[in-house]
Amino acid sequence: MRSLVWAGDRLADPVGGGASVGLDGSATQRAVNWAYTFDRAITGPDGQVTVLYTALGTKGLVIPADRRAAREVNRSYYHAHVYEYPIAAGRLFDGTDVLIHCPDGYNRLVIETLAGGERLAAATARAADLFQSRLAVSPDGRRLLTAGWFWHPYGVAAVYDLAAALGDGAALDHGDHLSCPAVSGEVEAACWLTADQIVVSTSPGEEPLGGESEEALGQGEIGVWSLEARQWAARHACRGHTGTLHPIGPYVLALFGHPALLDPHTAQIIEEWPELATGTQTSSIISRQQPVPPVAVDAASQRFAVAAGNEVTIVELPAAG
Repeated sequence: MRSLVWAGDRLADPVGGGASVGLDGSATQRAVNWAYTFDRAITGPDGQVTVLYTALGTKGLVIPADRRAAREVNRSYYHAHVYEYPIAAGRLFDGTDVLIHCPDGYNRLVIETLAGGERLAAATARAADLFQSRLAVSPDGRRLLTAGWFWHPYGVAAVYDLAAALGDGAALDHGDHLSCPAVSGEVEAACWLTADQIVVSTSPGEEPLGGESEEALGQGEIGVWSLEARQWAARHACRGHTGTLHPIGPYVLALFGHPALLDPHTAQIIEEWPELATGTQTSSIISRQQPVPPVAVDAASQRFAVAAGNEVTIVELPAAG
């Protein structure tokens, strides 16, 4: 399979034309052949809209359930061959399903309706010089997390107020950067844990920029940052790289090398699956890394799936607590 998303209790391959497999092993064949080299896919909150894109390209395609009114989206060419396409689908606090991406420039976020493409807010030409990437809407639909980079190159994370942006697009110009004193190490990955808490991991090998601080998350650590309290709820040294992080129940799924279920409050490994290869991505900059196998995480049902060729392995986790 070339991509992997959950569609109820089935796993679909939108890039591969919609072929799917069920938990019972039943399979369906692809319904369409996309005449382009898409290699990634995401779906809207209700699963009715699919977005295909090329991780190291400039082209995307938003596809409604009936496939009749697909629309193209694009990003800037600037270093597009180096870092992961910045794009996310989510649901705002008011129930609006949106697409957030960067059609106006590598650093300029835009919020638009998911199905129709109506622009709701956009950063201005004065936006901070940050390469946006790995976008994620918060569980309550009020904030956006980005884990991109700026010139050194150096990985960073930032949070944007989506509610404020709907009133004034300039709120997307400068996010609340998780930089020193919050983080002094290079951000390797970040994800939402709750509407208030973000899990951040830092690279164990990159020296901090601008010196270290006892209050800041240093190199080779994982921490839980509270937006409300503006402090670390937990932080610990981490055993090597975490790779990409996905929330799943009260834990996070770390994908460096193979899946590992981590407790972000203790940095302890709850369970791991060394037989499943999940690549070695440690940044939004992926041009020199091997392609990452398709992974689909269903946080609500506490399960995930990993594809390897034509085989898909599904792991269902027991309910926490």
